[in-house]
Amino acid sequence: MTCKLSRYEMETTITFNRDEPNARIYTSDPVMLRKLDKLCAQTPVITVFREDEVSKTYTCPKKLVSIRKPRLFKGFGDKETQTDESEEEPADEN
Repeated sequence: MTCKLSRYEMETTITFNRDEPNARIYTSDPVMLRKLDKLCAQTPVITVFREDEVSKTYTCPKKLVSIRKPRLFKGFGDKETQTDESEEEPADEN
């Protein structure tokens, strides 16, 4: 994998549907490539489906894909950082 991609082009896409048991993970991001290659070496349930000079597509059981509620941290989810149009201060009538 010797092609140079811009940071914008280094993408990862996870695709799955309700009918099939597996998810496909396409990535051209070197960080994700290393992580997924390491997982492939550690477990037989994540495999390389296709690869070319800049990217790989992996398959894994879709139950390994999770979407979680974000952890709260300072500045995220605080009342002060959230804006709501209904809470705008009234205009000064002077």
